[in-house]
Amino acid sequence: YRGQAKGLPSRLPRSYLPSAVQVRYGAFKGMLQVDHTRNPKALVLTKSMQKYELLPENHSDFQNYVDILGVSKPQGSGTLNAQVLLLLEARGVPARVILDLLDEEIDRIKQEHESVDSLLHSIRTKDAETFSPNVLGRLLLAGMEVSEYHVQKLVHQRQQQMLDSLKAKMHIGVQHSRVFYMLPDLTGCLRPNEVYCYDSQSGNTILGDVCVSRNPCHHPSDIVCFQAVEGAPGQFGRDVILFSTQGRGGGRLSLPPAARLSGGDYDGDRAFICWDQRLVQPVKASAPRWESPPYYFPGYFDSSSEKVNIDEFERGHSDRGRSSSGDPVEKKLKSMVFEGGNSPLGFCSNEHKRTSRLLGAQHPAALDLARLCAKSVDAGKHGFDEEAIFREVKRVLQSLPGSIEGHASVLQRVEERVEDEKRAIERLEYDDFASPRFLNLAETWGAAAFEREAETTVREYNI
Repeated sequence: YRGQAKGLPSRLPRSYLPSAVQVRYGAFKGMLQVDHTRNPKALVLTKSMQKYELLPENHSDFQNYVDILGVSKPQGSGTLNAQVLLLLEARGVPARVILDLLDEEIDRIKQEHESVDSLLHSIRTKDAETFSPNVLGRLLLAGMEVSEYHVQKLVHQRQQQMLDSLKAKMHIGVQHSRVFYMLPDLTGCLRPNEVYCYDSQSGNTILGDVCVSRNPCHHPSDIVCFQAVEGAPGQFGRDVILFSTQGRGGGRLSLPPAARLSGGDYDGDRAFICWDQRLVQPVKASAPRWESPPYYFPGYFDSSSEKVNIDEFERGHSDRGRSSSGDPVEKKLKSMVFEGGNSPLGFCSNEHKRTSRLLGAQHPAALDLARLCAKSVDAGKHGFDEEAIFREVKRVLQSLPGSIEGHASVLQRVEERVEDEKRAIERLEYDDFASPRFLNLAETWGAAAFEREAETTVREYNI
């Protein structure tokens, strides 16, 4: 959109002017960008934003409203996940770098639990849904110190839970990273492979080598390096990533930058941008050696002009779905694809993770599964034959040896490090007593009709 974006709802901060808004307007959906150079009251919609034909008989007054689905805004640090960790390992990032980032994340968890203020802030932001009945939060609000015996036990219990979540989800924070909307550079000033990104959180324009990825990502080439540069006059893009729209080279570089990121687009996709050089330089030095781009599959299967309906697909293969085949791979696939009525993406993604963890994301089987994951995304929507995807996943899995002796992946190293930290917390000792202040508080809770909280606290700590 053009102008100052002053017509946005009042719930948005008045001190902050978004540079982009994701909207739905009638049959149109996509991203609108600020353009200071034109009529400040104009709304320009492109043909690519029209998702369907809106017939006159289906028109209503509600379609005259612009629905705001999201806005660009300051963001905190981004996080890595298991998928990205495996790809970083394949692109040459040393395990010690990942473990250093993990230690920084563990230190942040510890710092959140050091003082009453930091703990309350963490509880309010991360435990928002459970803050009201949260015993730890009540104790802190009642004036208890973190050093209090019973508070310490609850604090360490919460730390254990956060470490369990860290181990399960592998969400490792990277301070020098953000997750922003992707947008094309409408000024045409950025050269090929250049990006522009102003980060309001730090108050700086990101400069130098950066690596960018988008979820989900399965192929090593889904992590792409760009050169972040200063903005040109007239360029307005804070808390978004502007990509070049200039001419490209051949091969995979013929794709728009967003499409090189796991087949993304500029209709509202977000990307993870990182300028932590501990990650960027190894990735930049190991340009993908894999010639086959993950979103082009000659010889694998063809796109059908008829959209696939999973219910009709399942009914058409009901006999096969009830097969008594003893093949465990086929049984598992059918339970996911046929009986569940789901896209094969979830199963394919899980198998890719398992294979990459055992053999590495650069292994041919992992690369094949990465390509199939790419085709599984909205397969029915885009007209790809899900049965063909099923056959290819089965072929890849059956090509693996029955007994796989894997390498020590970075995920295993992360899990071991988190377990070490959990054991260190379990070894902590306490002075087992309840202070008079705590006993008085428990009695006050009971008198104030907080019987359930008081009874639970008394029973748990044998007061």
